[in-house]
Parts: sequence; structure tokens; C-alpha cells
Amino acid sequence: MSHAHLARLVRYPVKGLAGVDVGSARVEPGLGLPGDRRLALARDGAEPSARWRPREEYLHLARDAHLGSLRVRHDGDPHAPVLVDVPGAGEFTASPGAEGDALGAAVASLGAAGGPAPRLVAAPVGQWDWPRAHLSVVNLATIRELSEAAGVEIAPERFRANLYLDGLRPWEELSWMGGRIEVSGAVLRVVQPTDRCRATTVRPGSGVGDLNVPALLATAFGHGFCGVYARVEAAGTIETGAPVTVTPGEGEAVAPSGATPSWPREATVVRTVRESANVRSVWLADPLGGRMPPRPGQHLRVHRAWTGSPGWRCYTVSAVEGARVRVTVRLDGDVSTWLHGLREGDPVTVTGPFGQATTGPEASSARELVLYSAGVGITPTAAWLRHLVRTRDPARVRVVHVERRAADLALWDEVCAAVAALPDAHARLFLTGEDDPDALRALGARPGRPAGADLAADVADPERTDVLLCGPRPFVRAVRTALAAAGVPDAAVRTEAFTAPRRVRVEPPRTPTRPGPHEVRLGEDRFTWAAEAGSLLEAAEGAGLSPEHACRVGTCGTCARRLRSGRVEYLLEPTVDTEPDEVLLCCTAPVEDVDLGP
Repeated sequence: MSHAHLARLVRYPVKGLAGVDVGSARVEPGLGLPGDRRLALARDGAEPSARWRPREEYLHLARDAHLGSLRVRHDGDPHAPVLVDVPGAGEFTASPGAEGDALGAAVASLGAAGGPAPRLVAAPVGQWDWPRAHLSVVNLATIRELSEAAGVEIAPERFRANLYLDGLRPWEELSWMGGRIEVSGAVLRVVQPTDRCRATTVRPGSGVGDLNVPALLATAFGHGFCGVYARVEAAGTIETGAPVTVTPGEGEAVAPSGATPSWPREATVVRTVRESANVRSVWLADPLGGRMPPRPGQHLRVHRAWTGSPGWRCYTVSAVEGARVRVTVRLDGDVSTWLHGLREGDPVTVTGPFGQATTGPEASSARELVLYSAGVGITPTAAWLRHLVRTRDPARVRVVHVERRAADLALWDEVCAAVAALPDAHARLFLTGEDDPDALRALGARPGRPAGADLAADVADPERTDVLLCGPRPFVRAVRTALAAAGVPDAAVRTEAFTAPRRVRVEPPRTPTRPGPHEVRLGEDRFTWAAEAGSLLEAAEGAGLSPEHACRVGTCGTCARRLRSGRVEYLLEPTVDTEPDEVLLCCTAPVEDVDLGP
């Protein structure tokens, strides 16, 4: 249980526009703050046909940054007139009808892409970003830690919350999934963390993007979330300054059906095991573990508080037992040192599982599987062998592992036990720095580094072989070279690929260097891009298309497309890795006509 106080209570009379502070507000079950986001600027001018509509039907700050320059005047009465000051056009009453049409025309004159004027509409209920997320809650301690990571003060208004809480520890809110927030008699149920988008890049009161907050979150903290959404379960009159009590969720409430692997949540250390002189396994009880168990080859991302440098890393899940997962970590770097010091009962913020499960024979003797590993790269090998034993896979399986010394071996006994349990499996061990003949004999290991012939010796049929490969880059290169010489297709070789922290990028988007117009082909669709349209994603949306996307700032990779012809430039440097022929729609602009894959 945590205790805080309500520092600010904010209503947003018009969706996408600035908020106004209120001293108190009555909340009822199933509703948000009275008058919150009840007005909206509809793109097609149609009245809402349902109680809630997705934000793409309205102007919103993530796509329409110029909304940030509008000023709003509104007193504490949710039924009082809302006045909107449009730079260069004057003040308008936000009321559906003729006055609302005049406001829409003035707002349209600020938009870079032009187009028809939006129409001000009144919705039956608040047009929140999610249908069940009535109230947005932000922890001010988290904003202060974000400011420290950015090196500049970040205004809390960027996060457009209804409730701003103070008196908590940073990121504490990520442990509240399914929990209760009690304030002034009202009871709120936390339903999901808040995934931050491009709206937070806009400086409050300016309409100008000047700080890449999603990229800051991704690079410094390893995820894109800040704050939580809650729904009202019991009525009450919420008052600014009131004490707040938070009770974290338990059981199934922590893992609702809408949860995704990217949700940060608080796992608990249930056991630690020393595997070798410098490797330790940490068993975690993951609130989402039972609903989304990791598959062989997937990894978790672990996160800690800001300590002056990015505090997150990816670790392969080496074992799964029900809702409990195991990560096996070599002592190397600040995050792994922190993990090595954890004890039973300690909390650990995690996201995932991420990564595609590495393909294998999957209960078919028609394929053969060779698992190569070096050092702590043995973790996916252990995970796959557990899976093969559990599914009673009859495939031919061979394991090749390389370690420096016998004392450094981690999970090897487990690997050998799994190999013994499979019908057609064998393991070979190489110790590059072991000079004790007794240790080599006891382990059945060979001294020194494996040569190319040694690495390819277990390939019986190159055309029917699947390979899983994990280890340092020189080892990976050596194995790939040996397999290529043996005739194993490169497409049959799978390697572990993790995202690692990069430097924190907080710069605003750059201006395109070529004004256009340029013709863009996106799958089977075509549209014309011009500099005032912004990114390729924004131009596609302006043309009525709806490409898949999420973060809008190059931190998730959702909008990646193959570049079939033409050239592009990045307006924002992405924080995810891309292939040489791959581009992110959300942060690129064409420098000539381009053809992009579907």
C-alpha cells in the first residue's frame, strides 16, 4: 500500500487542447471528470455515432501539433462556456454550431497540411484515448526522474493527466495494474499503463515539438510508458490536495485480457541460484507469466531506476515453470551486477517476452537441430532443450558449447540431462582455457577452440538442418563461416538479437531537405508527399491511409516497411535497429519518388 496526495486535478474541455485546473470534481462509475473531453474537433465533421470513438476520427495532439498553441479558458463548472484563443485569429466560444464552425476554420488555418476544416462536435461521453480508460494518472516523481535523464526540466503538462500525484517513488505506478486508487471517497481501478506517443513531444503552449519524450523513455528506461489509466468504480468528489491511498492489484486483476508484452509490470524474485563463478540465475514470478509464457528463444527486458545511465538490459528466458520465469545472467556491467545482488522478495520491473521464438523441428523428425553456444549464450540452448523434452520431440538434436574453464560453466549439467532424455541427441563441449586434464576428462570436454571442421561436424544433412546460434560476435562469425562451407543455407541459421540502450535522444524532428512533391507507393496505394506533410506516416494518413504504427517516433519498429526503390532521409534518429533496406514511416521523409513494400 502506498500513500500520496493529489497535487493537481485537470480537465480537458476540448480533446487535444490545453487543460484547466479545477479544485474539485464529482466522479461517477463508468465516467471520467464531468466535462472532460466532451468536445472534440471531428475530422469529417460527423456527429459521434456511438458513446466513444477512436481518436483518429478527431484532431489530436500526436498528429496535429498546432493544437498545442491554442489557449483555453474555462472555470470550474463543467457546463460553463469554453473559450479558445487561436493565435492570429482571436478568441472563439467552443460550442457546436456556427461558433464551433468558426473555431474549426480558424484551427484549420494553423494546420501545415491544410485540408477541410474540422467541425466542433459534442460527444455523449468523454472521448478518452481508450474506451475504458476514464482517467489519466501521472506520478510527479516519475516526471522528475525523466527530467534528470533528459538534462532539462520536463513540464508535467506534456503528459495531459487528469490526476497528478506526489509523494511516491519514481515508477511506482507501474506496479499498480489491477490495483485501487482511493481519493476523497472515490475508488478508481487501474486498468493499464499509459503508452506515450508523439503528443508528449509538443512543448505546452507552443504547438512546437522540441523534446522527443518517447525516445527518451525508450533509450533511458527501456520502455515507452509513463503513468496509468484508471476507471471509476465508486463515486466521490475528488479534491485537490486530498490524501491518496493506492493498493496494488492481485491475482488475475494484474493481468487483464488486454495486456501486452510491452506493459511494464513488477515481478518478484522468488529464488536465485549461483550457476558458476560469475553466472547467477534469477527466478521471477511474473504477473503476466501465466497469460503470456515466453516461448523458446524469447527474452525479457529488465528495468531499474535511473542511476545516471540507461538501466535496462535484455536477457534470454532460460526456463519457464508456470508463471515463473528464469533469466541467467553473467556478471558484466551495472545492470547485471544489480541483478546478481537481488534477494528473494525483491521487486523487478520487467517487460516482454520479446523476440520471435526461434524455429526448430517442432515435433518432426524430418528436420535436424544443431544448437551452438558460447559462454552465457547457453541460455537459449537450455530453453530449447527443455521445450524439446517437454514436447517429446523425436528430432535429431546436436549441441556444441564453448566455454573458457570448467569453473565458468553454467547450466551445463541441465543441458546434459536434457540431452540424455531425448531419443537422438548428443552434446560436445570445448574448454578454451582449461589446463586441468582431470576436469577435461570428468566433463568429456575437448581443450582449445573448435576449428571449422569441428563446428560443422554435427551437420548430417545441410538441407534439412536448423541452427540456433548464440554467443560473442567472433564465435557467431566462425560458426556461420563453417556452416556456409558445409552447405547449410543462411536462412536456416537463427541468432539471438537484442536491442541495447543507446544514447538518449531528445532533439526535435529535423526539417526535410527536399520539399518535393514526391510520389510514394505504399504497397498497392499511392499518394503524393510534400515537405509540409511531415513524415511518410503523416503524409499517408493525410491521404486517407491507415498504416500500422504505434509510437510515431522510431522507438517500436511497428511501422517498418521495405524500401523497394528510391531514397529517404530520417527526420528523427530511430532507437530501434533496422535492416539496410528497411525504413520507419514515422520518422522518415522521401528525397525522391519511393516505392515501399506493404
